[in-house]
Amino acid sequence: DTGLSKMDEIFEKIEQIGKEVAPDGDYKLCITGHSLGGALATLCGFYCGSKPRFAHLSTIYIWTFAAPRVGTQAFIHAYQYLERTGRIRHARFSCTNDIVPLIPFCNFEYDDLQFYKHVGMRVQLHDTGKVGKWRLRNNLDVTYPLKHDWPSEIRR
Repeated sequence: DTGLSKMDEIFEKIEQIGKEVAPDGDYKLCITGHSLGGALATLCGFYCGSKPRFAHLSTIYIWTFAAPRVGTQAFIHAYQYLERTGRIRHARFSCTNDIVPLIPFCNFEYDDLQFYKHVGMRVQLHDTGKVGKWRLRNNLDVTYPLKHDWPSEIRR
């Protein structure tokens, strides 16, 4: 046991591999995950983007597939700040009929009910049935919510 948290062990490994790949420290960091791994990739990307130890890196790229929601409103604001400043870029892929991206809905705390939300740019993949083909022909289903009003929150 090194005495480090798992996140610090991951950070150490990222720096070690980054120095092997680019001794000058100018390497790109791309994080990806599917389902629960997508949720962890979102959190890892957020932490990497906010830690001073990775400030020398340009944009950190995150690609997630069928990931569940990971944060409440405060997390969204912090995450979008990192996106606005160019620290992170996140593309979130999901399928129309997949239930995993729809959970968890809220924290179920009676005295402090908060709703979980998605972050990043959503790329929605549709079935190849008639409706799915029509949707793909008529528009590219990519969204990035910038508003925090009720209709935007419901679509998130």
